[in-house]
Amino acid sequence: MTLAPASEEDLATCLEACAAFFEQVDQEPSVRELLDEKPPGPCEKEVLGVFDPDLVGVVDLLHGYPTPDTCFIGLLVLLPEVRGRGLGRRVEQALMERGSAAKVRLAVNHSNPQGRAFWESCGYRVIADVPLREAADPTPTCWLMQKRLRWF
Repeated sequence: MTLAPASEEDLATCLEACAAFFEQVDQEPSVRELLDEKPPGPCEKEVLGVFDPDLVGVVDLLHGYPTPDTCFIGLLVLLPEVRGRGLGRRVEQALMERGSAAKVRLAVNHSNPQGRAFWESCGYRVIADVPLREAADPTPTCWLMQKRLRWF
């Protein structure tokens, strides 16, 4: 398994193949949104394909968000046919090995309890209930989760 840049066409194919997941969490990201959208402030966005050996998933990272010592995983999605085989855990481990952040954060939609269970099994803990970043309604719809990698 490797993480590497993927073409826009490959990303679009992967996102389309994961349509059921996006329906479950009530989101429809486009490739342009995935590649271009980021929160305000000084953070670096990185979108990577998950290859095993072909493209089987997508990872969206925000380095330095919301604080300089934090990496935010905006998305980790794998094709349905490769789920449940330990690949998600291998991707998470590869992300931890390549980063220099003191902590990693992510948000899991309340409609995705399987996602929460996966991230908890990787050592992440819920730190808050929050609304989606782009939502006009302030009602919490996501679990904000965090894993601390170092304490200094």
